Amino acid sequence: VFVLHMPNAFSPNNDNINDKYGIEYRGISDYSIKIYTRWGEKVWSTHSVSEECDGKYEDEDLPMGIYFYYVSGVATAGSTFKREGMISLIR
Repeated sequence: VFVLHMPNAFSPNNDNINDKYGIEYRGISDYSIKIYTRWGEKVWSTHSVSEECDGKYEDEDLPMGIYFYYVSGVATAGSTFKREGMISLIR
């Protein structure tokens, strides 16, 4: 059994509260996440569950708005999973 919690918002405003976007997980052995603008431009991706999005793309702050994530991976039990959804970036 795996647990995957995807927050639906983050606020990279340097107040040390929800400044980065990452997942909470248990029972995952392989993982990939990609974040896109509403126009389909990829602005962040990683294969590391410990890496978090800081709200920047090419060292520039991303504008406030709605972004889309696509997550895929493998649970430690061997089953695969895919999730997609929206993220609000709040400044």
